[in-house]
Amino acid sequence: MSPTSSSADWDRNWNGGIGIGNSGANTGWRLGVTGDNTDTGVVVRQVTANSPAARLGLSPGDVIVSVDGDQVGRVGNKIYDLAEELNHHADSSGRVLMLVQYRRNSQLRALNVQLDDQRGGLSGTLLVRGGSLPQNSVVTVRLENVSRPYQAVRNGQYSFRLSSFNLGEIPFSLNYDPNYISPNDSYRLRAYVTSGGRTVYDTAQPPFVLTQGYPNSVRLELRPTSYSSGGVVAAGYNPVDSYSGQIENAYRRYLGRMPTSVELAAWYQTPDLQYRMQRLPLELMGTQEFFDRMGANDFAWVQRAFTEVIGKTPSSVEMDLWMRRFAELRYSRTELLNQLQMQARR
Repeated sequence: MSPTSSSADWDRNWNGGIGIGNSGANTGWRLGVTGDNTDTGVVVRQVTANSPAARLGLSPGDVIVSVDGDQVGRVGNKIYDLAEELNHHADSSGRVLMLVQYRRNSQLRALNVQLDDQRGGLSGTLLVRGGSLPQNSVVTVRLENVSRPYQAVRNGQYSFRLSSFNLGEIPFSLNYDPNYISPNDSYRLRAYVTSGGRTVYDTAQPPFVLTQGYPNSVRLELRPTSYSSGGVVAAGYNPVDSYSGQIENAYRRYLGRMPTSVELAAWYQTPDLQYRMQRLPLELMGTQEFFDRMGANDFAWVQRAFTEVIGKTPSSVEMDLWMRRFAELRYSRTELLNQLQMQARR
């Protein structure tokens, strides 16, 4: 190992490392901290939200003493880099042992850590059923947050052009940014094919992926939508059907119940359903029914709305700020949700 500076940032797009040990070819395991190298270990300076470090409860001031028995930080006149040690010792599934001293009670604890795969890889095969594809069709694969459709996944969409194609199987891979994945949310993978600005194939049943035990490798079946090409009209497919699961999940999450048939019908009659689906959680959180579920309490409602939209629990300072903003907006839940959404996009 070679000396580095006294401060290191392990949230950078690091794909180096020594490439030996139990981790095999993967040198992209990620803990999710920035810190300073000291004689006693690496002092945590910042913890990335939704990272393995955050799930372990690490906070600024905690000290990572060693990785699998090897000290990290400054040892004599050398720096033992945390990222290198994590990738060196992690097994093939990204598990590694760390010794941590917590600042709040000075207690030393050995922690078995499940690291995130920094490469954020999704892969699979597109299976095309029926009809034919025009030349120069564009294939798009998109990772969608079902729980919070307005939360886009960075690098969660990939498009490529087909100059010629025989019906069959198309391999694909999607290298999304894992910083934008919450283990508490549900995700689906959708693919569609466009030609001449029109969608000609779409995913029959977008599968769940990544979180809550779902896989990171899938087969997506594409079926023709209603389109006209060369005088041939393909079989119809209603893309609205793919939204029914999202609507039901959102109603269960925010209102604690399933949508009624009347409510579902109203959603399906929306002119721009895709746009409204992106706002589905915001609309439900803005209802009196959701407010009543929060005990009709302004503080509890703002705290839950902030957590859902921003993706983390608000601090006391943030709560003070947004409670004042709520009052300034004359307690308009819709306006506060819109401003929280703008904050999340920054």
